[in-house]
Amino acid sequence: MKFSTTLNHPKIFIAIIFLAMLFCLPMLANGLLLDDYPQRIAMYTAPTSNLFDFFSRGNPLTEAQLQSGILPWWMSEEAKVRFFRPIGELLIHLDYALWPDNFALMHLHSIAWYGVLLTAVASVYKRLLPLRWAAALATLMFALDHGHSAGVAWLCNRNVLVAMTLSMLCLLCHRRDSVRMSIVAVALFACSLAASESALALSGYLLAHELYLTRRSNTTKALRLLPYAVIGLCWIGFWATQGYGVSGPGFYIDIAQQPLLFFEKLVYRAPAYVVSQIAFPPVEVFGALELQTLPRAMQWLAGGYIFALLGLLFWFFRPLLKQLAMARFFALGLVIAALPLVASSPVSRSLWYVSFGAFGLIALYVAHYREAVATFGGNEASLRRAGIFAKTLLALHLLLSPLLFLALPQMATAFDIAMDSETVALPTTDSDPRLLLLASPTYIGSVTFPMLKDQALSYGAAPSRNLPTLTHIRGLVDTEHAFRLRRVSEDTLVVKSEQGFASMATKPYGFSAGHEVVLDDVRITVEQVNADGQPLQIRFSFKPGALSGYKVMRWQAERFVAATLPEIGTSIEIN
Repeated sequence: MKFSTTLNHPKIFIAIIFLAMLFCLPMLANGLLLDDYPQRIAMYTAPTSNLFDFFSRGNPLTEAQLQSGILPWWMSEEAKVRFFRPIGELLIHLDYALWPDNFALMHLHSIAWYGVLLTAVASVYKRLLPLRWAAALATLMFALDHGHSAGVAWLCNRNVLVAMTLSMLCLLCHRRDSVRMSIVAVALFACSLAASESALALSGYLLAHELYLTRRSNTTKALRLLPYAVIGLCWIGFWATQGYGVSGPGFYIDIAQQPLLFFEKLVYRAPAYVVSQIAFPPVEVFGALELQTLPRAMQWLAGGYIFALLGLLFWFFRPLLKQLAMARFFALGLVIAALPLVASSPVSRSLWYVSFGAFGLIALYVAHYREAVATFGGNEASLRRAGIFAKTLLALHLLLSPLLFLALPQMATAFDIAMDSETVALPTTDSDPRLLLLASPTYIGSVTFPMLKDQALSYGAAPSRNLPTLTHIRGLVDTEHAFRLRRVSEDTLVVKSEQGFASMATKPYGFSAGHEVVLDDVRITVEQVNADGQPLQIRFSFKPGALSGYKVMRWQAERFVAATLPEIGTSIEIN
C-alpha cells in the first residue's frame, strides 16, 4: 500500500489526467466506426436532419436504403432508433464546420472532452472521499477503465462524455447548501439530458445523496429532489410525444412496449453490469452468452457465476456498507445506474455512471483496509481476506484494465476492417448495378455497413472511396446453417430451412405465414414459419426478366464469391 504516498502528491490529479490523455493518443488514428458513417452521410446529404436517428422505419432515408438493399428486406416494420441529443448534434456540426475531413482532429475533440470529464470526476471524488489519496485512486481507476476507452474512441459516443461532465457538475452544485447552487444544479441536469439520455442515471446518485449524505428532514429531501423528478418526467413525456425512443429488434429494448422482456433481461443483465464493472470478465462476455443459438446450459452457468460473484462481492463490502454512509451512497447509486442499461445489449462503454460509483466504493474499501483495519473485525483472518480482496481489485483495475484500455482502440479498428467492402469482397463499385446475395452470416456487418462506409468516405474535399454504384442488392437470407434454394421458374426462387432462419426474426419478434415485403422489382412472401415466428420457407417472386439482370454471389470462407442459380425446376443445398 505504499502507493498512498504517491497518490498524495500535490499534482497527482493533473498527472492522472495527463496519463489518461497519453493513453488516448492512439485513438487519433481510429477514423470512423459504425454509426459515424450514417452520421457523415447525413451531414453531406441532409445536415438539418436528426443525426441520432438510425434506421428508423418511416424515415425517407431508411426507406430508400431498404428499397436499394443497403438494409435487409426482413428489417422489422417496427424498427426505430431515434434519440434526442441536441448538444451531441451541435458538437458534430462543429466538427464538420471546422475539420470535416480530418478524423484525427475529431478524435482529439472527443479526447479533450474526456479530459474535461476527468477533471469533473476528480473534483467530485475529492469532495466525497475522506482521504486525498483515496480520491486520487478512484480517479485513476476511472481514468484508465477499459470500458471508457471504447466510449472515447467512438466519435458517435461523445455525447455521453458531455452528458456525464454536466452530471458531475450537477452533483457538485447539488451538494452546496444554497438556493442559487440548487438552481444551477437543476439547470445542469436538464442540459445533461439534452446531451444524452444516459444522464437519467444521475438520479440514482441524487437520491442516494439525500438518503445517506444529508441530515435534512424527509420533507426537505423530497423537495430538493422534486425539480429533478419534474424535469425527468417532462423529458420522458417529450420523448414519447415527439416520437423519440427505440422499438423493434436490435440493440435496444423498448421498455414501454416490452416491459415483460425488460424485466426478464433485468434479472440477468443488471447483476452482470455490476459484477463486470467491479470484478471480471467484461460485460460483453455475458452478453455473448445471451445468444439464443448457444446451449441453454451455458446461459444457466453464466447466471450462476454472476449471482455467486455478486454474493461474494456483497460479503466483502458488507462491513463497509454497514459502517459508512458514503459507501451506501456509492453502492445505491451504481445499482440504480445499472437499471436503465438493461434496455441495451451488454457493452462496457455503457458503464460510465456505474463505474463512478464502483470506483468510489473500491477506493473506500482500499482506504479502510489501509487506514481503518477495525472495519474488518480486527482479527488476522479477516484482515488477510480483506487484503487479498483489495489487492485483487487493484490488480484488475490498475494492471489489467489499463492494458485493455490500450488494446480496445486497436480492436475497434480491426472490427471496422472486418466490415469493409474489400474485406468481404462486396463489389460496391462493380459495373453490374444489381447484386443477388444467396446468403450472408450477418447482413448488417457484411452488406449494410460496408456500403455505408464506402458512401460516407466518398464525400468531402479528399474522398478516400468511390461512391458505390450498386443500385439494387437483394439478399435472400441471413444464416450460418445449410438451407435449400429452389428455382421454381425463370423469376421465382424459394428458400427453405428445417431449422428456421433464426437471425432474421429474433425473439420476441417474428413473422406470420403470408407476410409480404414488396420492393420495386420483387415480392417476398414468408410462406412458412416455426413456433417462434422464424421463417422456414420464403418465396421471392421477381418481376418478369428482372432476375436475369442480377450478378449472383454467395458467402464462402469469410467473403462473398461468385455463384450461380440452379436450373429451373431444380434445387441446390447451400452450406
